[in-house]
Amino acid sequence: MATKTAVDFIPAKFPEAITSDLSKYKVITPTPPTKPQDRTSNDFLSQFKDINEDKNDHGTREPHRIHKSWPENASSLSGLENQGVTCYQNAALQSILHQPAVGVYLQEVLENKHPQINKKSVTYELANLFQKMTSKKSSVFPAKMIRRLDDINPMLSEWQQEDSHEYFMSLISRLQEDSVPKGQKLRSSIIHDIFGGSVEQKVKCLRCQAVSTTSQDFYDLPVYFSKSEETSEYTLEQSVKDFFQPEKIELESGKGKRTQGYECEKCQKATNAIKSIAIDEAPEHLTVHIKRFKMEGTAKKVKDLINYPTILDLTNYKSSQKDENLIYKLSAVVLHEGRTVSSGHYVAYARDVNNKWLLYDDDLKDTADEKDVENNASAYILIYSRLSKKEKPHAKQTNTQEENSLSKTRGSKKSKADHSKKRKSESQKDKKKRAKAVEDIDEIFKRK
Repeated sequence: MATKTAVDFIPAKFPEAITSDLSKYKVITPTPPTKPQDRTSNDFLSQFKDINEDKNDHGTREPHRIHKSWPENASSLSGLENQGVTCYQNAALQSILHQPAVGVYLQEVLENKHPQINKKSVTYELANLFQKMTSKKSSVFPAKMIRRLDDINPMLSEWQQEDSHEYFMSLISRLQEDSVPKGQKLRSSIIHDIFGGSVEQKVKCLRCQAVSTTSQDFYDLPVYFSKSEETSEYTLEQSVKDFFQPEKIELESGKGKRTQGYECEKCQKATNAIKSIAIDEAPEHLTVHIKRFKMEGTAKKVKDLINYPTILDLTNYKSSQKDENLIYKLSAVVLHEGRTVSSGHYVAYARDVNNKWLLYDDDLKDTADEKDVENNASAYILIYSRLSKKEKPHAKQTNTQEENSLSKTRGSKKSKADHSKKRKSESQKDKKKRAKAVEDIDEIFKRK
Protein backbone atom coordinates (compact mmCIF):
# COMPACT_ATOMS: atom_id res chain seq x y z
CA MET A 1 0.00 0.00 0.00
CA ALA A 2 1.40 3.35 -1.08
CA THR A 3 2.24 5.84 1.63
CA LYS A 4 0.31 9.11 1.44
CA THR A 5 2.61 12.10 1.29
CA ALA A 6 1.41 15.46 2.49
CA VAL A 7 1.54 18.27 -0.09
CA ASP A 8 2.86 21.55 1.25
CA PHE A 9 0.71 24.58 0.49
CA ILE A 10 2.83 27.38 -0.98
CA PRO A 11 1.28 30.86 -0.74
CA ALA A 12 1.00 32.90 -3.93
CA LYS A 13 3.92 35.22 -4.55
CA PHE A 14 1.50 38.05 -5.39
CA PRO A 15 -1.60 37.61 -3.19
CA GLU A 16 -3.36 40.50 -4.93
CA ALA A 17 -3.58 38.31 -8.04
CA ILE A 18 -6.23 36.17 -6.38
CA THR A 19 -8.13 39.00 -4.75
CA SER A 20 -9.17 40.88 -7.89
CA ASP A 21 -12.00 43.38 -7.67
CA LEU A 22 -14.79 41.68 -9.62
CA SER A 23 -16.73 44.94 -9.92
CA LYS A 24 -14.25 45.99 -12.60
CA TYR A 25 -15.42 43.22 -14.88
CA LYS A 26 -18.60 43.04 -16.97
CA VAL A 27 -20.62 39.85 -16.79
CA ILE A 28 -21.48 38.62 -20.29
CA THR A 29 -24.54 36.43 -20.64
CA PRO A 30 -24.18 34.06 -23.60
CA THR A 31 -26.88 34.63 -26.23
CA PRO A 32 -28.72 31.49 -27.31
CA PRO A 33 -28.26 30.49 -30.96
CA THR A 34 -30.85 32.10 -33.25
CA LYS A 35 -33.41 29.74 -34.70
CA PRO A 36 -33.69 29.61 -38.50
CA GLN A 37 -36.56 31.70 -39.84
CA ASP A 38 -39.78 29.76 -40.29
CA ARG A 39 -40.60 30.42 -43.92
CA THR A 40 -44.05 28.90 -43.59
CA SER A 41 -45.25 31.15 -40.76
CA ASN A 42 -48.03 33.68 -41.37
CA ASP A 43 -45.69 36.56 -40.51
CA PHE A 44 -43.22 35.48 -43.17
CA LEU A 45 -45.91 34.68 -45.77
CA SER A 46 -47.39 38.16 -45.38
CA GLN A 47 -44.48 39.36 -47.57
CA PHE A 48 -45.91 37.42 -50.53
CA LYS A 49 -48.97 37.76 -52.75
CA ASP A 50 -51.53 35.04 -52.24
CA ILE A 51 -52.96 33.10 -55.16
CA ASN A 52 -55.32 35.35 -57.14
CA GLU A 53 -54.66 38.30 -54.83
CA ASP A 54 -53.15 40.79 -57.29
CA LYS A 55 -54.63 41.14 -60.79
CA ASN A 56 -51.30 42.58 -61.97
CA ASP A 57 -49.26 39.63 -60.72
CA HIS A 58 -47.15 38.42 -63.66
CA GLY A 59 -45.02 36.00 -61.68
CA THR A 60 -41.39 36.14 -60.68
CA ARG A 61 -39.65 35.33 -63.96
CA GLU A 62 -38.84 37.54 -66.89
CA PRO A 63 -40.22 38.51 -69.35
CA HIS A 64 -43.30 38.50 -67.05
CA ARG A 65 -45.70 37.56 -69.85
CA ILE A 66 -47.93 35.23 -67.83
CA HIS A 67 -50.84 36.08 -65.52
CA LYS A 68 -50.85 34.54 -62.04
CA SER A 69 -54.38 35.77 -61.21
CA TRP A 70 -57.78 35.43 -62.87
CA PRO A 71 -59.30 38.53 -64.53
CA GLU A 72 -62.24 40.26 -62.83
CA ASN A 73 -64.87 38.65 -65.11
CA ALA A 74 -63.53 35.07 -64.80
CA SER A 75 -66.07 32.29 -64.28
CA SER A 76 -65.82 29.00 -62.46
CA LEU A 77 -65.20 25.93 -64.64
CA SER A 78 -67.79 23.21 -65.17
CA GLY A 79 -67.27 19.46 -64.86
CA LEU A 80 -66.23 17.09 -67.68
CA GLU A 81 -68.24 14.05 -68.72
CA ASN A 82 -66.57 10.65 -68.84
CA GLN A 83 -66.65 8.59 -72.04
CA GLY A 84 -66.25 5.49 -69.88
CA VAL A 85 -62.54 5.29 -69.11
CA THR A 86 -61.45 8.89 -69.66
CA CYS A 87 -61.41 10.02 -66.04
CA TYR A 88 -57.60 10.12 -66.26
CA GLN A 89 -57.94 12.84 -68.93
CA ASN A 90 -60.63 14.78 -67.07
CA ALA A 91 -58.66 14.97 -63.82
CA ALA A 92 -55.49 16.11 -65.63
CA LEU A 93 -57.42 18.72 -67.65
CA GLN A 94 -59.07 20.18 -64.54
CA SER A 95 -55.74 20.51 -62.72
CA ILE A 96 -54.15 22.26 -65.72
CA LEU A 97 -57.06 24.54 -66.67
CA HIS A 98 -57.48 25.77 -63.10
CA GLN A 99 -54.10 27.52 -63.25
CA PRO A 100 -54.84 31.20 -64.08
CA ALA A 101 -51.74 31.44 -66.30
CA VAL A 102 -53.11 28.66 -68.54
CA GLY A 103 -56.67 30.02 -68.60
CA VAL A 104 -55.63 33.56 -69.55
CA TYR A 105 -53.26 32.21 -72.21
CA LEU A 106 -56.01 30.09 -73.82
CA GLN A 107 -58.36 33.08 -73.80
CA GLU A 108 -55.68 35.11 -75.59
CA VAL A 109 -55.36 32.30 -78.17
CA LEU A 110 -59.05 32.68 -79.03
CA GLU A 111 -58.52 36.45 -79.31
CA ASN A 112 -55.71 35.81 -81.88
CA LYS A 113 -53.08 37.37 -79.61
CA HIS A 114 -50.79 34.42 -80.35
CA PRO A 115 -50.78 34.23 -84.18
CA GLN A 116 -48.32 31.30 -84.21
CA ILE A 117 -51.08 29.01 -82.87
CA ASN A 118 -52.66 27.04 -85.69
CA LYS A 119 -56.46 26.83 -85.51
CA LYS A 120 -56.22 23.09 -86.14
CA SER A 121 -53.82 22.56 -83.24
CA VAL A 122 -54.47 20.82 -79.92
CA THR A 123 -53.94 24.19 -78.19
CA TYR A 124 -56.79 25.78 -80.15
CA GLU A 125 -59.02 22.79 -79.39
CA LEU A 126 -58.21 23.09 -75.70
CA ALA A 127 -58.96 26.83 -75.83
CA ASN A 128 -62.41 26.09 -77.27
CA LEU A 129 -63.02 23.52 -74.51
CA PHE A 130 -61.93 26.03 -71.86
CA GLN A 131 -64.39 28.60 -73.23
CA LYS A 132 -67.24 26.06 -73.05
CA MET A 133 -66.31 25.12 -69.49
CA THR A 134 -66.44 28.78 -68.37
CA SER A 135 -69.69 29.63 -70.21
CA LYS A 136 -71.82 26.56 -69.38
CA LYS A 137 -73.20 25.80 -65.94
CA SER A 138 -73.78 22.14 -66.81
CA SER A 139 -71.02 19.65 -67.52
CA VAL A 140 -69.21 19.50 -70.87
CA PHE A 141 -68.34 16.41 -72.92
CA PRO A 142 -64.75 16.91 -74.22
CA ALA A 143 -65.31 14.79 -77.34
CA LYS A 144 -62.90 16.71 -79.60
CA MET A 145 -60.09 16.60 -77.04
CA ILE A 146 -60.61 12.85 -76.68
CA ARG A 147 -60.35 12.47 -80.45
CA ARG A 148 -57.03 14.37 -80.41
CA LEU A 149 -55.43 11.75 -78.15
CA ASP A 150 -53.19 10.50 -80.98
CA ASP A 151 -51.79 14.02 -81.38
CA ILE A 152 -51.13 14.24 -77.65
CA ASN A 153 -49.70 10.77 -77.07
CA PRO A 154 -50.27 7.96 -79.63
CA MET A 155 -49.22 5.38 -77.01
CA LEU A 156 -52.35 6.09 -74.96
CA SER A 157 -55.77 4.58 -75.69
CA GLU A 158 -59.18 6.22 -75.31
CA TRP A 159 -60.74 2.80 -74.72
CA GLN A 160 -58.83 1.78 -71.60
CA GLN A 161 -57.73 3.34 -68.32
CA GLU A 162 -54.38 5.13 -68.64
CA ASP A 163 -51.99 7.00 -66.35
CA SER A 164 -53.19 10.54 -65.63
CA HIS A 165 -49.64 11.79 -65.04
CA GLU A 166 -48.49 10.48 -68.41
CA TYR A 167 -51.41 12.24 -70.11
CA PHE A 168 -50.71 15.43 -68.10
CA MET A 169 -47.06 15.59 -69.20
CA SER A 170 -47.89 14.65 -72.81
CA LEU A 171 -50.45 17.45 -73.05
CA ILE A 172 -47.99 20.01 -71.59
CA SER A 173 -45.42 18.91 -74.17
CA ARG A 174 -47.97 19.21 -77.01
CA LEU A 175 -49.01 22.72 -75.91
CA GLN A 176 -45.37 23.72 -75.77
CA GLU A 177 -44.65 22.49 -79.28
CA ASP A 178 -47.75 24.27 -80.63
CA SER A 179 -46.65 27.61 -79.19
CA VAL A 180 -43.08 27.70 -80.53
CA PRO A 181 -42.48 29.08 -84.04
CA LYS A 182 -40.18 27.07 -86.30
CA GLY A 183 -36.51 27.58 -85.60
CA GLN A 184 -36.97 28.57 -81.97
CA LYS A 185 -36.10 26.55 -78.88
CA LEU A 186 -38.86 24.89 -76.85
CA ARG A 187 -37.85 26.80 -73.71
CA SER A 188 -38.86 30.03 -75.48
CA SER A 189 -42.48 28.86 -75.19
CA ILE A 190 -44.90 30.54 -72.79
CA ILE A 191 -45.70 27.02 -71.55
CA HIS A 192 -42.11 26.82 -70.29
CA ASP A 193 -42.71 30.10 -68.44
CA ILE A 194 -45.71 28.48 -66.73
CA PHE A 195 -44.63 24.89 -65.97
CA GLY A 196 -40.95 24.73 -66.87
CA GLY A 197 -37.80 25.24 -64.85
CA SER A 198 -34.16 24.20 -64.97
CA VAL A 199 -31.73 22.46 -62.67
CA GLU A 200 -27.98 22.92 -62.47
CA GLN A 201 -26.12 19.61 -62.31
CA LYS A 202 -22.55 19.42 -61.01
CA VAL A 203 -20.37 16.34 -61.16
CA LYS A 204 -17.10 16.42 -59.21
CA CYS A 205 -14.37 13.96 -60.12
CA LEU A 206 -12.89 12.45 -56.95
CA ARG A 207 -9.58 11.75 -58.73
CA CYS A 208 -8.64 15.23 -60.02
CA GLN A 209 -11.36 17.33 -58.29
CA ALA A 210 -12.50 18.76 -61.65
CA VAL A 211 -16.15 19.90 -61.70
CA SER A 212 -18.43 19.59 -64.73
CA THR A 213 -21.53 21.82 -64.73
CA THR A 214 -24.57 21.40 -66.99
CA SER A 215 -28.11 22.78 -67.08
CA GLN A 216 -31.24 20.78 -67.80
CA ASP A 217 -34.90 21.80 -68.17
CA PHE A 218 -37.57 20.01 -66.13
CA TYR A 219 -41.38 20.09 -66.03
CA ASP A 220 -42.14 17.94 -63.03
CA LEU A 221 -40.48 16.81 -59.81
CA PRO A 222 -40.69 13.02 -59.35
CA VAL A 223 -40.50 12.00 -55.68
CA TYR A 224 -40.42 8.64 -53.92
CA PHE A 225 -41.73 7.75 -50.47
CA SER A 226 -39.23 8.86 -47.81
CA LYS A 227 -39.75 8.73 -44.06
CA SER A 228 -39.03 11.75 -41.93
CA GLU A 229 -36.30 11.17 -39.33
CA GLU A 230 -38.33 13.13 -36.78
CA THR A 231 -41.79 11.61 -37.19
CA SER A 232 -41.06 8.29 -38.99
CA GLU A 233 -43.88 9.20 -41.40
CA TYR A 234 -43.70 9.63 -45.15
CA THR A 235 -43.45 13.35 -45.91
CA LEU A 236 -43.06 15.34 -49.11
CA GLU A 237 -40.41 17.53 -47.50
CA GLN A 238 -38.21 14.50 -46.81
CA SER A 239 -38.85 13.12 -50.31
CA VAL A 240 -37.79 16.44 -51.86
CA LYS A 241 -34.71 16.54 -49.61
CA ASP A 242 -33.74 13.05 -50.77
CA PHE A 243 -34.28 14.06 -54.40
CA PHE A 244 -31.69 16.86 -54.08
CA GLN A 245 -29.30 14.80 -51.95
CA PRO A 246 -25.80 14.49 -53.53
CA GLU A 247 -25.25 11.09 -55.10
CA LYS A 248 -21.99 9.14 -55.35
CA ILE A 249 -21.20 7.56 -58.72
CA GLU A 250 -19.28 4.39 -57.90
CA LEU A 251 -16.60 2.93 -60.14
CA GLU A 252 -17.48 -0.69 -60.92
CA SER A 253 -15.17 -3.13 -62.66
CA GLY A 254 -14.45 -6.82 -62.59
CA LYS A 255 -13.75 -9.94 -64.60
CA GLY A 256 -15.78 -10.03 -67.76
CA LYS A 257 -17.51 -6.79 -66.81
CA ARG A 258 -17.25 -3.49 -68.53
CA THR A 259 -15.79 -0.74 -66.31
CA GLN A 260 -18.53 1.65 -65.23
CA GLY A 261 -18.31 4.96 -63.46
CA TYR A 262 -17.96 8.63 -64.25
CA GLU A 263 -15.99 9.39 -67.40
CA CYS A 264 -14.00 12.48 -66.42
CA GLU A 265 -13.23 14.80 -69.34
CA LYS A 266 -10.06 16.04 -67.62
CA CYS A 267 -8.71 12.67 -66.41
CA GLN A 268 -9.94 10.84 -69.52
CA LYS A 269 -10.62 7.91 -67.19
CA ALA A 270 -13.55 6.21 -65.49
CA THR A 271 -13.53 7.24 -61.86
CA ASN A 272 -15.63 7.83 -58.75
CA ALA A 273 -17.57 11.09 -58.61
CA ILE A 274 -20.16 13.08 -56.66
CA LYS A 275 -23.23 14.32 -58.52
CA SER A 276 -25.40 17.12 -57.11
CA ILE A 277 -28.33 19.08 -58.52
CA ALA A 278 -29.94 22.37 -57.54
CA ILE A 279 -32.73 24.57 -58.89
CA ASP A 280 -31.33 27.12 -61.30
CA GLU A 281 -34.63 28.48 -62.65
CA ALA A 282 -37.71 27.82 -60.51
CA PRO A 283 -41.02 27.07 -62.27
CA GLU A 284 -44.01 29.33 -61.67
CA HIS A 285 -46.22 26.24 -61.36
CA LEU A 286 -44.43 23.24 -59.88
CA THR A 287 -45.79 19.78 -60.72
CA VAL A 288 -44.90 17.12 -58.15
CA HIS A 289 -45.31 13.51 -59.26
CA ILE A 290 -45.66 11.07 -56.36
CA LYS A 291 -44.26 7.76 -57.60
CA ARG A 292 -47.07 5.49 -56.44
CA PHE A 293 -46.69 2.84 -59.13
CA LYS A 294 -43.80 0.38 -59.28
CA MET A 295 -43.42 -1.12 -62.74
CA GLU A 296 -41.45 -4.23 -61.78
CA GLY A 297 -42.93 -7.09 -63.75
CA THR A 298 -46.53 -6.31 -62.79
CA ALA A 299 -47.58 -2.79 -61.80
CA LYS A 300 -47.94 -2.35 -58.05
CA LYS A 301 -49.40 0.63 -56.25
CA VAL A 302 -47.99 2.11 -53.04
CA LYS A 303 -51.09 2.92 -50.99
CA ASP A 304 -49.31 4.62 -48.07
CA LEU A 305 -50.12 8.16 -47.02
CA ILE A 306 -47.51 10.79 -47.78
CA ASN A 307 -47.94 14.04 -45.87
CA TYR A 308 -47.67 17.10 -48.10
CA PRO A 309 -47.90 20.72 -46.93
CA THR A 310 -50.07 23.53 -48.25
CA ILE A 311 -46.94 25.73 -48.25
CA LEU A 312 -43.85 24.14 -49.79
CA ASP A 313 -40.47 25.83 -49.29
CA LEU A 314 -37.75 25.00 -51.84
CA THR A 315 -35.40 27.88 -50.94
CA ASN A 316 -32.66 25.56 -49.65
CA TYR A 317 -32.42 23.81 -53.02
CA LYS A 318 -31.61 26.77 -55.28
CA SER A 319 -28.23 26.96 -56.99
CA SER A 320 -27.55 30.69 -56.69
CA GLN A 321 -26.93 32.68 -53.54
CA LYS A 322 -29.37 35.39 -54.57
CA ASP A 323 -31.57 36.69 -51.79
CA GLU A 324 -34.81 35.15 -53.02
CA ASN A 325 -37.21 32.63 -51.55
CA LEU A 326 -38.85 29.78 -53.43
CA ILE A 327 -42.21 29.60 -51.67
CA TYR A 328 -45.06 27.59 -53.22
CA LYS A 329 -48.73 27.18 -52.35
CA LEU A 330 -50.85 24.16 -53.23
CA SER A 331 -53.29 24.91 -56.08
CA ALA A 332 -54.44 21.50 -57.40
CA VAL A 333 -54.32 17.80 -56.49
CA VAL A 334 -55.05 14.77 -58.69
CA LEU A 335 -56.09 11.67 -56.75
CA HIS A 336 -55.91 8.06 -57.84
CA GLU A 337 -58.48 5.96 -56.03
CA GLY A 338 -58.22 2.19 -56.41
CA ARG A 339 -55.83 -0.73 -56.21
CA THR A 340 -54.02 -0.63 -59.57
CA VAL A 341 -53.43 1.71 -62.51
CA SER A 342 -55.92 -0.12 -64.74
CA SER A 343 -58.70 -0.48 -62.19
CA GLY A 344 -58.62 2.84 -60.34
CA HIS A 345 -60.47 6.11 -60.70
CA TYR A 346 -59.09 9.66 -61.01
CA VAL A 347 -60.60 12.80 -59.48
CA ALA A 348 -59.20 16.30 -58.97
CA TYR A 349 -59.27 19.04 -56.37
CA ALA A 350 -58.57 22.56 -57.62
CA ARG A 351 -58.79 26.16 -56.43
CA ASP A 352 -61.44 28.08 -58.37
CA VAL A 353 -61.49 31.76 -59.40
CA ASN A 354 -62.46 32.69 -55.82
CA ASN A 355 -59.54 30.75 -54.34
CA LYS A 356 -61.95 28.16 -52.91
CA TRP A 357 -61.40 24.41 -53.21
CA LEU A 358 -63.67 22.43 -55.54
CA LEU A 359 -63.89 18.69 -56.14
CA TYR A 360 -64.18 17.50 -59.75
CA ASP A 361 -65.29 13.88 -60.13
CA ASP A 362 -65.81 13.83 -63.90
CA ASP A 363 -69.14 15.66 -64.48
CA LEU A 364 -69.81 16.01 -60.74
CA LYS A 365 -68.64 19.29 -59.22
CA ASP A 366 -68.82 20.06 -55.52
CA THR A 367 -67.35 22.40 -52.93
CA ALA A 368 -64.55 20.93 -50.83
CA ASP A 369 -63.12 21.57 -47.42
CA GLU A 370 -59.39 22.24 -47.16
CA LYS A 371 -59.12 19.33 -44.71
CA ASP A 372 -60.25 16.98 -47.50
CA VAL A 373 -57.47 18.26 -49.75
CA GLU A 374 -54.64 18.21 -47.22
CA ASN A 375 -52.66 14.97 -46.87
CA ASN A 376 -55.08 12.85 -48.87
CA ALA A 377 -53.91 9.23 -48.97
CA SER A 378 -54.79 8.98 -52.69
CA ALA A 379 -52.75 12.02 -53.81
CA TYR A 380 -50.87 11.31 -57.05
CA ILE A 381 -50.12 14.66 -58.69
CA LEU A 382 -49.63 17.92 -56.78
CA ILE A 383 -49.49 21.35 -58.43
CA TYR A 384 -47.98 24.21 -56.46
CA SER A 385 -48.08 27.87 -57.49
CA ARG A 386 -45.03 29.99 -56.68
CA LEU A 387 -45.85 33.06 -54.60
CA SER A 388 -44.57 36.43 -55.84
CA LYS A 389 -43.06 38.82 -53.35
CA LYS A 390 -44.95 42.02 -52.65
CA GLU A 391 -43.45 45.36 -53.62
CA LYS A 392 -41.56 47.13 -50.86
CA PRO A 393 -43.99 49.27 -48.80
CA HIS A 394 -43.62 53.04 -48.36
CA ALA A 395 -41.49 53.38 -51.49
CA LYS A 396 -43.07 56.78 -52.12
CA GLN A 397 -42.43 57.84 -48.56
CA THR A 398 -38.81 56.73 -48.85
CA ASN A 399 -38.40 58.82 -51.99
CA THR A 400 -39.90 61.82 -50.20
CA GLN A 401 -37.49 61.36 -47.31
CA GLU A 402 -34.60 61.23 -49.76
CA GLU A 403 -35.85 64.42 -51.44
CA ASN A 404 -36.16 66.14 -48.05
CA SER A 405 -32.66 65.02 -47.14
CA LEU A 406 -31.35 66.31 -50.46
CA SER A 407 -33.22 69.59 -49.94
CA LYS A 408 -31.64 69.95 -46.49
CA THR A 409 -28.21 69.30 -47.97
CA ARG A 410 -28.79 71.91 -50.63
CA GLY A 411 -30.09 74.32 -47.99
CA SER A 412 -27.04 73.69 -45.84
CA LYS A 413 -24.73 74.37 -48.80
CA LYS A 414 -26.63 77.57 -49.60
CA SER A 415 -26.45 78.65 -45.95
CA LYS A 416 -22.68 78.10 -45.93
CA ALA A 417 -22.32 80.07 -49.15
CA ASP A 418 -24.39 82.97 -47.74
CA HIS A 419 -22.35 82.89 -44.53
CA SER A 420 -19.11 82.98 -46.51
CA LYS A 421 -20.42 85.87 -48.59
CA LYS A 422 -21.44 87.73 -45.43
CA ARG A 423 -18.00 87.18 -43.87
CA LYS A 424 -16.35 88.45 -47.04
CA SER A 425 -18.53 91.56 -46.98
CA GLU A 426 -17.74 92.16 -43.31
CA SER A 427 -14.01 91.73 -44.06
CA GLN A 428 -14.17 94.46 -46.71
CA LYS A 429 -15.88 96.82 -44.23
CA ASP A 430 -13.13 96.16 -41.68
CA LYS A 431 -10.51 97.05 -44.27
CA LYS A 432 -12.26 100.36 -44.98
CA LYS A 433 -12.47 101.11 -41.25
CA ARG A 434 -8.75 100.39 -40.78
CA ALA A 435 -7.89 102.59 -43.77
CA LYS A 436 -10.02 105.43 -42.33
CA ALA A 437 -8.29 105.06 -38.93
CA VAL A 438 -4.86 105.37 -40.56
CA GLU A 439 -5.97 108.54 -42.34
CA ASP A 440 -7.16 110.02 -39.03
CA ILE A 441 -3.82 109.23 -37.34
CA ASP A 442 -1.89 110.84 -40.19
CA GLU A 443 -4.09 113.92 -39.86
CA ILE A 444 -3.49 114.11 -36.12
CA PHE A 445 0.29 113.79 -36.41
CA LYS A 446 0.41 115.99 -39.52
CA ARG A 447 2.14 113.26 -41.53
CA LYS A 448 0.72 114.51 -44.85
